[in-house]
Amino acid sequence: MDATDPELHAQLDALAEALRARGLRLATAESCTGGLIAAACTARPGSSHWFERGFVSYSNAAKTELLGVPAGLIEAEGAVSEPVARAMAEGALRHSAADLALAVTGIAGPGGARPGKPVGTVWLAWAWHRAGVPCSEALHLQWPGDRRAVREATLHEALARALGWALAQPLPAGKAPAAATCAEPNPGDTATAAAAAALTAPVALLAGRFTPAEQAFWAEALQAELATLDPPWRLVSEPAQGPAEAIRLAFVANPPPGALAGLPALAAVQSLWAGVDRLLADPSLPADLPLARMVDPAMSAAMAETAVWAVLALQRGFFDYAAQQRAALWNPLPQRRADETTVLLLGLGQMGAAVARALAPLGHRLLGWRRSAEAPRPAGLPPSLRLLPGEAGLRASLAEADLVINLLPLTPATQGFFDAARLAQMRPGAALIHLARGAQVVEPDLLAALDTGRLRHAVLDVFATEPLPAGHPFWRHPRVTVLPHAAALTDPRSAARIAAANAQALTEGRPLAHRVDRLRGY
Repeated sequence: MDATDPELHAQLDALAEALRARGLRLATAESCTGGLIAAACTARPGSSHWFERGFVSYSNAAKTELLGVPAGLIEAEGAVSEPVARAMAEGALRHSAADLALAVTGIAGPGGARPGKPVGTVWLAWAWHRAGVPCSEALHLQWPGDRRAVREATLHEALARALGWALAQPLPAGKAPAAATCAEPNPGDTATAAAAAALTAPVALLAGRFTPAEQAFWAEALQAELATLDPPWRLVSEPAQGPAEAIRLAFVANPPPGALAGLPALAAVQSLWAGVDRLLADPSLPADLPLARMVDPAMSAAMAETAVWAVLALQRGFFDYAAQQRAALWNPLPQRRADETTVLLLGLGQMGAAVARALAPLGHRLLGWRRSAEAPRPAGLPPSLRLLPGEAGLRASLAEADLVINLLPLTPATQGFFDAARLAQMRPGAALIHLARGAQVVEPDLLAALDTGRLRHAVLDVFATEPLPAGHPFWRHPRVTVLPHAAALTDPRSAARIAAANAQALTEGRPLAHRVDRLRGY
């Protein structure tokens, strides 16, 4: 465990705040992690307010003696199994004063592998009480890497699951039994009624490919906004927490295909990212299911900053100077003015308009392209930007532009947009600033154009395969600047407000803002 790991600190901060705000306490029962989770929690100042105790039950005998796990269960199922993980969590809950108990059992390696249970196999379980009835959930994990990697990955996952559970508990703070059984609410007293109301609130699912820290950050931001709605919504991170048949809205960030299958009450999907092409390609999503994309002014502002940086760096030769520095070469280059530089914007939506407005005061000659000549001029464009419509306009603008900024959405029409033929239409010596979607560039064709000098440089933020493989030629190409898909990261705080507004619209039966036109693909 790296005590300086910012991701770990972010998780612990979020977990501590969520538990303390609700008056809840945590216990742990650890086997393969050997107290790592408890150590991380107790290393944080003030953890005595929310961390109750930890059990290290490394041996099978310890699992039985400390936690009451039946020896026969361990013999029948094996120590690394779902039933034993659940029994450990329930035992830690029973032998503590905690509201939530986490349990971990696994094979961290390098030895210990068994048939069907290779090194890296981990079972994680968490247990809690509802009106005295123990409830538990379990998760099977399979981690790559060595012993340290397995243990640290399990630590992060355990903290993320604890945070997800805590955020799903009702506010205000207090230990509120939610039901007489795990499934049915019992409104017998005020605390139970409040918890039952939380369980009957509209339910939203957070689904995506997040790191544990990202999951925690998003969950906290979304739950804070959802709690202000009328009625408040409840956020879950697993369909089973909903339960699945209660989930009406999904907040998603590049979820794997099929992640939203089996949700019969799902009424809408809100993307937390600007691009929705992968969602549209998921055959498990009904064709008539409303889908909203993320249109966030904060993201547009960040994209404009990146575009301005790239334009100025290319205009003034700053990438060339960086190469000269690596070669210890002192060679001032001719200085080109902004009003001598033509910049073409492909994609004139909110992000494209924000980029155009940011560039206009600098004096560049601005061009914009759109497919249709009949459609009205897009809103928000500076008067200095000249529009060239249609295929003829595209050819003319590519031939004129010194710098081409791509912000087009990914659709069937823009798949492989920058192929050899399109790149040959660009002005000799032009540069490409590619900030849209990786599949729009035919990478071998771009490399060929750079190798021959047809294009002088490419600033690339998105790629056909991400992360970009270590052996990819782009990494070492002298005419390529690589960004790790970071030109405009979604800010969970501002995006959560936008997403919550669509949750309220769904509650009130109003149309979703920024609903995707499935025929157009954006």
